[in-house]
Amino acid sequence: MPYSRDRDQFPSSMPTPQSQARRKHPITPGASDLDPYAKAVVVHVTGGGRASITYIPTDNDDTQTVTVEVADGWVSDTSVRRVSALSVVASGTASVWGLYN
Repeated sequence: MPYSRDRDQFPSSMPTPQSQARRKHPITPGASDLDPYAKAVVVHVTGGGRASITYIPTDNDDTQTVTVEVADGWVSDTSVRRVSALSVVASGTASVWGLYN
């Protein structure tokens, strides 16, 4: 079923950094910037494990990466222009998704 404006409670809400994301797409980590940059990223880890993610916040230089070890459901506190790496620290599998307005 396609998008229905009649069912959307907030069809004309102005997107802000604090507003809820309206789209979510999988991200493949790599050396390229996202197009468009993500409002935030969320990591899903299955099997009870943890993951390590390396990313670049939107206004950081290419050398200013952030690496954190995260659990399932972690959401970045900055907008993200590149996800360079994602790996499983313990058991399970991990995926990263971009959140967009």
